[in-house]
Amino acid sequence: MTETGTQGAPSPPRLLEFDLSTPDGNLRGMLAIPPGPMRLAELARSTLPLVDRLVELATRREQRAGRVISCGPGCGACCRQLAPVSPPEAYMLADLLMHVPAERQGRYLERFEAAASRLEAEGLSEALLRTPESDEAARALAARYFLLGIPCPFLEEESCSVHGGRPSVCREYLVTSPAADCADPAANPIRRVGVSVRLSEALARLHAELFGGEPQLVPLSLAISFALEHIPEGRHAWDGVALTRRLLALMSGAQP
Repeated sequence: MTETGTQGAPSPPRLLEFDLSTPDGNLRGMLAIPPGPMRLAELARSTLPLVDRLVELATRREQRAGRVISCGPGCGACCRQLAPVSPPEAYMLADLLMHVPAERQGRYLERFEAAASRLEAEGLSEALLRTPESDEAARALAARYFLLGIPCPFLEEESCSVHGGRPSVCREYLVTSPAADCADPAANPIRRVGVSVRLSEALARLHAELFGGEPQLVPLSLAISFALEHIPEGRHAWDGVALTRRLLALMSGAQP
């Protein structure tokens, strides 16, 4: 990975060349790194294009196998599923809320508060913020969550109202099974498109490296509560190029 600079405009972004090897093929390109110190929210936002590229590779793999993506506009069943985001993506979503018009911001915050209150009332909040002991436990927890029918706070008219700023888990969620089956995943086998490298997992590992503890994922519906409870971590900043390089190394499978 090499860094190149730009000239002319004041405080231009720094460009970082990357070459990421994945089971579905290599990704090469440039990432625009914001100038100056970088927060984890900015890191998450600046690396979302990588997720879109990884999804493209996975989609081509499915197409070569004769499978067709069945997701389409207005299909919001997945927006009621348990959607785990990394702490940096929780900070990113909190940033997003800071920059929407006040009326929309209030509407979103009301929905986040309602979701958090419902999960607390159901006794699920603590369990959702812990790493499940097994895959079976994780599936059982996800099933309990789905049965509550809690829509994503950003869901409007069965579509994402912040589509361009949605986190990695939402970008990655594609299926080749009939779209209607997603309305009842417990009764129907859902054929998800597997993405070979998950940005959320690498971001969670990076967050744990920087602040200690075990890697953690947070339900999207609790992301704003999490961000508000971790304001110092969300405000901390590092050199953007060094931070991005470490994330790319983690995405490549490097150990701490």
